[in-house]
Amino acid sequence: MEILRTDIKGRLIGKKIMYNKLTIQESQSKKIYFVSDLHFCHDRPFILEKRGFKTIQEHDETLIERWNKKVRPSDIVINCGDFILGAGQKSQEKFYELINRLNGRHIYLWGNHNGGLKPAYQKLIQEKYGNKVEEVYPLSIPTKYGSFEYRGYNLLVKVVKDSPKMMEQSRYLFCSHFAHRLWIDSHKGRVWHISGHSHGSDPESQPESSKLRLDVGIENFGEPIGLEEVEKVFENKRLEVVDHHDKSTNPSF
Repeated sequence: MEILRTDIKGRLIGKKIMYNKLTIQESQSKKIYFVSDLHFCHDRPFILEKRGFKTIQEHDETLIERWNKKVRPSDIVINCGDFILGAGQKSQEKFYELINRLNGRHIYLWGNHNGGLKPAYQKLIQEKYGNKVEEVYPLSIPTKYGSFEYRGYNLLVKVVKDSPKMMEQSRYLFCSHFAHRLWIDSHKGRVWHISGHSHGSDPESQPESSKLRLDVGIENFGEPIGLEEVEKVFENKRLEVVDHHDKSTNPSF
């Protein structure tokens, strides 16, 4: 979808290109994982103590080790924000260092802490488009073990498993940093909601909650969680009808 972008007086200043849907085919050679709120470099007691680490160096190295033990270069990780925080003037340098140590194709959604990532994104924009646009998605950086791909603020992911013939065999997930009370087709149970931000403090986004949403942050799982693990969590959740539109006013995607 392309949106013409104008200034306050309505003058055309470029295009804003937004892709908010992604179809992925999962197979044995390409697994899908989810994670949020890694908070690399964030040397604060509420992060370290809650996660059981004494130093930020121990924290960061352990998270990298867990990631690479689970995620292969061929795999995909949908990251729901807050990747790095607290590195100050070295944020961009640390960002590049980290993404070149982590396996896989990173699909990144903006969080509320974007240190290091925002300047790197703006640099990409400038190199590719100059001053013609302010935001373009997707936009990616090649990494040593895959790529890092900016995807905006939220994403509707369709997972196709080994080329199924029936749509019912596909899995739909609405991913964002912040948890939503309602999202596309949430009242039909067809789309599950993946989010972060709450650091395990939102009762309705917890694995044991009956709500069809899940906080995939480090406080809940300690590492990226695979699609199969996500499916097991959602098996115990139940559909609650909270939207009463009829088909004429609430078409599916």
